[in-house]
Amino acid sequence: MVRNFLKITFRNFKRNKLFSIINIIGLSIGMAAFILIMLWVKYELSFDRFHNNSGQIYRLISHTDQGGKPFQAAVSPAPAGKYLMENIPEIINYTTFRPYTDNMLVSIDPEDSTQSVRSFNEKNRIFADSNFFKVFSFPVSRGEPHKLLKDLHSVVISETIAKKYFENTDPVGHTLRFYNKVNLIITGVFKDVPENSHLKFDFIIPFDILKSWSSSTGWGNFYFNNYFLLDKDANIDEVNNKIETVLRELIGEEAHIGFYLQPLTDIHLRSNMDIDLADSESEINNDVYYFTIIAFFILLIACINFINLTTAKAASRAKEVGLRKVIGASRSQLVRQFVGETILYSVLSLGISLLLIELLLPTFNAFSGKNIGLFMSGWEENSALFVALIIFTGFIAGIYPAYYLSSFQAARILKGDYSQKGGAAGVRKLLFMIQIGISVLLIIATLVVRDQLGLVRTKDLGYNHENLLYLTDRGNLLSNYHSLKANLLEEPAITDVTISSDIPITTIHLWGG
Repeated sequence: MVRNFLKITFRNFKRNKLFSIINIIGLSIGMAAFILIMLWVKYELSFDRFHNNSGQIYRLISHTDQGGKPFQAAVSPAPAGKYLMENIPEIINYTTFRPYTDNMLVSIDPEDSTQSVRSFNEKNRIFADSNFFKVFSFPVSRGEPHKLLKDLHSVVISETIAKKYFENTDPVGHTLRFYNKVNLIITGVFKDVPENSHLKFDFIIPFDILKSWSSSTGWGNFYFNNYFLLDKDANIDEVNNKIETVLRELIGEEAHIGFYLQPLTDIHLRSNMDIDLADSESEINNDVYYFTIIAFFILLIACINFINLTTAKAASRAKEVGLRKVIGASRSQLVRQFVGETILYSVLSLGISLLLIELLLPTFNAFSGKNIGLFMSGWEENSALFVALIIFTGFIAGIYPAYYLSSFQAARILKGDYSQKGGAAGVRKLLFMIQIGISVLLIIATLVVRDQLGLVRTKDLGYNHENLLYLTDRGNLLSNYHSLKANLLEEPAITDVTISSDIPITTIHLWGG
C-alpha cells in the first residue's frame, strides 16, 4: 500500500514537474523563514534557564517615585541579601555581587618563574560572595564550587581566560596581578558563561576585597545586586509583602523606597528598568512574542499558496479521481491519499529549508548579533519540532485540496465534465485575499521596523561621537591629572581633555532615558 502510494506520488511529480517544483519551493521558503524565526525566539526565551533552579531564583528590585514618574532599579544595598535571608524563611540562600565593565590591567605574577609574563586589558568581572555558586549553576571545571571565593586573596577565572594566560597549563595555584598592585591566587576555573545568560563575566573576585579597599558596602550604597534562591513552594506575592515590611521597618517610611523580587527567567525580556546591568536587552526584545505570530503568518502564506496552486490544477487529476472511485475507492481513502502526498511534499520541503537555513544562518547571526545554531538544542528536541512542522504543514496545506479533489463525481468526470458545483472558486478567492492581506501587513511591519532601526542609528546622542578617543588609566597615569591634561592640550590636534570614572557607554549599570 505504501509502495503504491509512493509510486503514484512520484508519477504525479514527474507528470507535473514545474508545478511540483514551484509548490516545493514555496513551502521550503515558508518553512525556512518559520524555523529561522522560531530558532531566534527559542534562543531569546532560553535566557538563564540553564541554571538548575532557574524557576526559584529571583533578584531584588528597588523602586521609588521621581516627580510623579515611577523609577525602578535592578540594584539594592549589599547588606539586604543577608538581612532578608535571616528574616524571611522562604529564602533558602542568597548571593550579593557587584559587576564592573571598565578596563583593568591583568598580568601573570612577574615572580611566577614557571610562566612567561603576559598582560592584557580585561573588562568583565564581578565581585561576589562565596554563595555565588550555591545560587547559580555556572559549571566549574577546576576546583570545588562550595569552597570557591572564601579566600580573600583568590580569584576564579573562565576557561577562555585560563587558555589566554596559561595555554595548556593548569592555572589553579598560579597568581594573577590586578591593577599592577593586587595579587590573587587562582582557586578555580568555570566554563565560559553561556551566551544566553544575562550575567557576563570572565573573573569572579571575592566580595570582601571591596571592603578591604574601603569601598562603601553599607545600606547607603545601592549599587549592588542581590539574588535569592527561594523554596520551591514559596508564594512570591507573600514573599514580596514580607520583603516590603521587613525593609520598611529597617530603613523607615520616610525613605520612600520599595522593594520586590523579579524572577530570573523574566530578566532578559521583561525588565525595562531605569537602572539595569549594562548588557540588558529587555527593552529591545520585549516584543519577541510577536515574532512567533509573524512566523506562523509566513508559514500560513506558504500553505495558502500551496492550496491555491493545487486546487487550480485540480482538473489535471480529475480523471484519476474518477477512475479510483469507479474501481471502489472511497472518499476517505482519496482524502488520505492527497493529504499523504502533501505531507511527502512537506518532507521534501523541510529538507530543502534546512539547507537554506544552514546557508542563511551566518548572515542572520551577523545581523542579529546572536550565535544561533540549527541543532544547538540537540537532535531530539529539534526532531520533534520538525515532525510537528511536517504534520502541521501537511494537514493545513493538504486537507482542503484533498476534500476538494475527492469531491469530484465519477459519472460527470468520465463524461468529460470537470466543473464543480459549490463555492470552490469563492474559497480560492477568499484564501487569495487572506494571503495578500497578510503579506501587506508583514510588508508594512517590515517598513516600520526598518524606519525604527534607522531612527536608532541616526538618533542624536547629545554629543558628537566623531573624533573621540579614550585612554584607560594604567598605573599612576592620572596621579597628576592637571599636568597630564596641560601636556595633552599642547598637541594641536587635541581640542579638549576630560576625565571620568567610566566611559558613558560602558558603565557598570545601564541607565534608562
